[in-house]
Amino acid sequence: MTAASRPWDPALAAEPDPPGPVTGVPELDPSDVDLVDPGRATLDVAGTVEVSAWATSPAKRAFDLALAIPLALVTLPVLVVLCAVSAVVFRANPLFTQERIGLDGRRFRFVKLRSLAASVPSDIDKYALASQPLGRWGSFVRRSHLDELPQLWLVLAGQMSLVGPRPELPAIAATFDADFVRRRARVRPGVTGLWQVSEAARGLIGEAPQFDDLYVASASVRLDLWVLIRTCAAALGAAAATFEDCLSAADHRTPDAGSSSSVPSAG
Repeated sequence: MTAASRPWDPALAAEPDPPGPVTGVPELDPSDVDLVDPGRATLDVAGTVEVSAWATSPAKRAFDLALAIPLALVTLPVLVVLCAVSAVVFRANPLFTQERIGLDGRRFRFVKLRSLAASVPSDIDKYALASQPLGRWGSFVRRSHLDELPQLWLVLAGQMSLVGPRPELPAIAATFDADFVRRRARVRPGVTGLWQVSEAARGLIGEAPQFDDLYVASASVRLDLWVLIRTCAAALGAAAATFEDCLSAADHRTPDAGSSSSVPSAG
């Protein structure tokens, strides 16, 4: 499998060049999104995903702000120290920004704490990263997920949610199945999410689309809390979640016999 033909994990990008024009990433019309009761959310076998009412509700936005405001303020001193160390270690801007795909296909500036040298190619993925020397500091920042702290401020700005699909670079999203791009862009991208806490995170996002599809269809306050707890546990070394764990947490209801909708299998 070549780098050009497989999906790519944007969490592993270094400082990019300014992105050029990209085709194939659609802007979505919010009126095209069908809201359903989260308890009855289903995934259509043809690729259509009904969006959970919680996923785009004012209540979810209030939930994000209630948690992100204190978290951003409490972790600000930690972020300042991390930025200082990264600036010394890499001798470069400790924060880097990239253009990513957000809600309804709109682009936004995504911010992370630098954990890779500025010389590392911007399009590197997890498979190529294995040959890159991370160093002790870069490995620590990535393993602890501290490089994600700046995204709390993107939650406050309304560009991200605490829980949702991982945002992608436009050039990489353009290599994905177009229907998958549309489905995951129906909700705000998340700092963490089902794919991020799952065993599938060892690979690439596009290799396990069922996790994002499940979240879009089944998002709820209960599921968001479960993902946040699993995120904290993963940072402490807990085992990654399986797709069956995610299904159980989502309390996803299998459609009745004769229905045209079904939950895609983990394979």
